[in-house]
Amino acid sequence: MEAETFDAIVQAGIGRHLAVIDLTGLRGLTDDFAAKLLSTMPNLKRLSLKNCRKVTAKTAQLLAVKQIGLECLDVGGCFNIAPEDVLSLVPKLPALVELHASGLQWSNETLHKLVELRDTWKGLSLGFTDQFSQAALRESLIQLGTSLVSLALPFCENVVDNALLGMLGRNLPLLKYLDLRGNPAL
Repeated sequence: MEAETFDAIVQAGIGRHLAVIDLTGLRGLTDDFAAKLLSTMPNLKRLSLKNCRKVTAKTAQLLAVKQIGLECLDVGGCFNIAPEDVLSLVPKLPALVELHASGLQWSNETLHKLVELRDTWKGLSLGFTDQFSQAALRESLIQLGTSLVSLALPFCENVVDNALLGMLGRNLPLLKYLDLRGNPAL
């Protein structure tokens, strides 16, 4: 998408009618363009900024002000956004129940904080990391046992194994969607 496309979306005034927007992989999406777009979309429920490599924590801060009704956010692969940025955003988005944040290098500490902030997650994607331990992952997932419906842990090679599958089956009765690709210990 070019700058003209962003401008056309804003000028057309369609933003107020949108509940879902998927901006996955847009190379031209910067914080400035994101601010312009998101300020015209007050009714968003689902937003994907996945793999938007120029988006930073500045856009995450804007979400906290402009998108308080947001229910699902995907910032996976946005390497200019850190887990700490997501953690500061979660309390400001009270409707958020689904978070896709793979590739942000979650650690034991940030994983625990994410679950402490909200133990009612319906969907989580935290793949492409080797920074958290099996024990921390299992403890955090058990805390989400009464709410988690969707879980993605692709390419978490150090923590995903058959023992984790058994734990999921015993402790996550609502789990319907599971993505564990790229984990050779299964």
